[in-house]
Amino acid sequence: MNQTDQARVTAFQQTLLSARRTMLLSEILKLALDSFRASKLRFALTALGMVIGTASVILVVTIGLTGKQ
Repeated sequence: MNQTDQARVTAFQQTLLSARRTMLLSEILKLALDSFRASKLRFALTALGMVIGTASVILVVTIGLTGKQ
């Protein structure tokens, strides 16, 4: 590697270390919980959409497998 490539790699590694230190997992979870508390309707609709989406995928796969038999 030449000096330019080495400098880029070093800068990239420093950026990664900085990003890891920026937000801890506890801070991320706290931010998420605060967001959920602030907009309960959006959280409820998102959760409902995930449940309906998962159920529909399971149903379609089941119907497809049953049709093959």
